[in-house]
Amino acid sequence: LSESESVETRSVISSYASAWSSGETKSVAAMYANDAVRRDALFEESQQGRKAIQSFAESFFTWYPDAKWTSLEMFGEKKFRDKPQAVGSSFKVEVVDTAGEICEVEAVVLLHIFEGKIVQEDIYYEPNSLIECGWAE
Repeated sequence: LSESESVETRSVISSYASAWSSGETKSVAAMYANDAVRRDALFEESQQGRKAIQSFAESFFTWYPDAKWTSLEMFGEKKFRDKPQAVGSSFKVEVVDTAGEICEVEAVVLLHIFEGKIVQEDIYYEPNSLIECGWAE
């Protein structure tokens, strides 16, 4: 990645982590294109469009009001003029589990960015961390 692409990647990932940590659905929705798709392969969930993503964010913030997303390692591909750019990061997501303890879910998020907006998001979780935090059995 060029220096400017690297700065842009860090900015996108930083904005993503801030929005999903903010508890503000409008901040989350603002990052996505109108027809964006958000997919979670493990839980077989998918949201199509900014409104559906905002609605999911509302549910997420209800379940985990104090979730804190921290980017660990970022990656990205070279930007091409007429194509979405793929960028992503591994994250730790600090949440409060069912016992009231702080727990860390590990995830990798792959974003496709076009004209400054997320057009596609794919999220992958580390299964053991989900079990430890009570997100899965």
